[in-house]
Amino acid sequence: MCRVSSTLKLCTCAVRDVSRLRHYWVLHRFDPEKDVRMIGRVARPDVLDARDEVHNRALLLARLQEPDAFDVDLAPREGDRLQLTFRFSERDRAGRKASKEITYGYAWTAGRWVEKEFEPLGWQWHHDRERVGELRSAIAGSDAI
Repeated sequence: MCRVSSTLKLCTCAVRDVSRLRHYWVLHRFDPEKDVRMIGRVARPDVLDARDEVHNRALLLARLQEPDAFDVDLAPREGDRLQLTFRFSERDRAGRKASKEITYGYAWTAGRWVEKEFEPLGWQWHHDRERVGELRSAIAGSDAI
């Protein structure tokens, strides 16, 4: 089970490589001059229980609108994108532990974050990685930092 915590905090720690973080966020800055087409295949995303998915989407969208969601003012611009990635372990049907990764995407539109499907290659066409950080107190109950 992977339920996002209502005390989630997006921290702008000095991180260069988010691959070392368990849970992280990335702000992708829109660049109207950028048009870099990438071709590739993205692996199918992991899937959550439908109840967890509904809970997470509602909680994340509400939390991102709160003024204290980030530890600093990011000053997002129209067209910016925000990626929230959670890594966790779950037991499969055979009882084996399986690592999973769930990513949620958002776009800054009309002064607020709105849900936007995360498409890694598509986002790179017109966006540059602007800022990264850690998601603290990310998962309810299990791994609060």
